[in-house]
Amino acid sequence: MTRLPCRPLLAGLCLLCLLLLAACETAPTPYEPASEEGGFGLSEAQIDGETWRISFAGNEYTTREQVENSVLYRAAEIASGAGADGFLVLKEELESDLLYERYGYRQFAHPYFGFRSFGRRYSSFGTFKSRRVFPYRTRQSTNYTASVRVRLFSGEPPEGLGTPYNATALLKTLGPTIPPPPSDNG
Repeated sequence: MTRLPCRPLLAGLCLLCLLLLAACETAPTPYEPASEEGGFGLSEAQIDGETWRISFAGNEYTTREQVENSVLYRAAEIASGAGADGFLVLKEELESDLLYERYGYRQFAHPYFGFRSFGRRYSSFGTFKSRRVFPYRTRQSTNYTASVRVRLFSGEPPEGLGTPYNATALLKTLGPTIPPPPSDNG
């Protein structure tokens, strides 16, 4: 009876689990409030009766355009809900965090079976055999966070305070580009 080696089987199962976990995390940040302070999603605060601070933080799969559109769309929703015709963007900021992630394969040392290092396998007896070792790789990604301070207005927009936006037109234009939040019934 032949015995199957456990090491390759265990390594294969671990790799499969990691791939499944990685597949779960490949979606852009949904258009919904952040689940915690400093987390991904929308956050807002009313500064005074007509002024709001709105921000949207996206994960590495959320594009810069999606982040900026989400902030403007939320400002339009607030203006429309308050009965205002539009809003002025008084201040806007865009932050980008550049991230580097290391991934790859490395076999760890074992006291009797040797270890792999720089493509060679050293045994406990001092001899070596050439083996292929997959090196670590680095992946670069960027997280974007957009923040705006807006003032709601009705009628004609005030001159010289900021960039005016019509709330109804913006909702109609950006509406198809904003994905709905995921449903909780699945």
